[in-house]
Amino acid sequence: MRVLQVIGAMDRGGAETVIMNLYRAMDKERLQFDFLVHEQRECDYDAEIEAMGGRIYRLPRYTIANEAAYRRKCREHFENHPEHVVVHGHIGSSAAVYLSEAKRAGRATVLHSHAQNFDPFPQQQVFRMLAKRSLKWADWYLGCSPEAGLDRFGTAIVNGERYDIMNNGVDVGMYACDEEGHQAAKRDLGHADEVLVGHVGRFIPVKNHRFLIDFFREFHGMVPDSRLMLLGRGPLEDEVRSYAQEAGVGEAVTFCGVRDDVPRYMKAFDLFVFPSISEGLPMATVEAQAAGAPCLISTGVPSSAISFRGARRLPLDSGPAQWAHAAVELLEERVRRDEGGCDVRDNGYDIGQTAVWLAGLYEKLRDGAVDSGNRS
Repeated sequence: MRVLQVIGAMDRGGAETVIMNLYRAMDKERLQFDFLVHEQRECDYDAEIEAMGGRIYRLPRYTIANEAAYRRKCREHFENHPEHVVVHGHIGSSAAVYLSEAKRAGRATVLHSHAQNFDPFPQQQVFRMLAKRSLKWADWYLGCSPEAGLDRFGTAIVNGERYDIMNNGVDVGMYACDEEGHQAAKRDLGHADEVLVGHVGRFIPVKNHRFLIDFFREFHGMVPDSRLMLLGRGPLEDEVRSYAQEAGVGEAVTFCGVRDDVPRYMKAFDLFVFPSISEGLPMATVEAQAAGAPCLISTGVPSSAISFRGARRLPLDSGPAQWAHAAVELLEERVRRDEGGCDVRDNGYDIGQTAVWLAGLYEKLRDGAVDSGNRS
């Protein structure tokens, strides 16, 4: 059985990381993923996908103006690839087109919400308008959190019988560590004598890196032997570098770029800070908790993201100084790191459990064992 995953680009972003975690955990004898992407260049995960037996197909980006041509390409794909019996859509702007063509070709369809979208900007309103067109074409709906489901699909669908929350799982075994493993990871990174504050996320406005720098300036004043380590890339990276210098902490901030060894860093962090403005359910917060790192997370992240007793949510309007005091208090609590992995697994965020559940859903959809609803 082959399931087509429709996504923008297979780079190291939030939704893409979720999909790759699932793909790695899937029983390839049971089902195989293929990918329909909207990017012509080679992406971060392409080589790994192909090594696991997945196939990558490319479409032009959807621009509204090219809808007729885009629809034609989607139709051709489904005509030429009958093996894709289930189509799982992760990109919302063009979902009304590719899902309707999938239904026309007799395929089962899944629509997935990975984020909540509170921004009032015009481009966000355009996305909402386009995404709303797609709702009648899905046989099943998935949200990464209650908030993400409600924001994208509305109350009627979320309260209906064809909706589930699918936790953004991680391979807990890759991240779990005890205090000895934590100290070894710090030595391995060459920072055994510093308090490492970590963050993982793209350099984009919603991740709120300016607030993060302001927080670290306050925290660094209280804990002078501290270092902020930023993993990720994005259009605002140069701006954040300059802002760190202006804030007087540039020498204590390390820009690590995109990493293949994120578990190594998560184990090394003494503290993980995530001040996003709004999120669906960010993978990085689950990974940090699985590693047992004390976590300070904004209330822009759903409460369902909190599994580990060493994690706290704090409103952004508390301000950077209050965040710094809360961070120091978290460190002083000295929670047991080896409890993080257990807490995350017990809260349903182990990727092995999620992969088995999702495979079962795909098979039910393939076999027509679920009510696909009224398509009128």
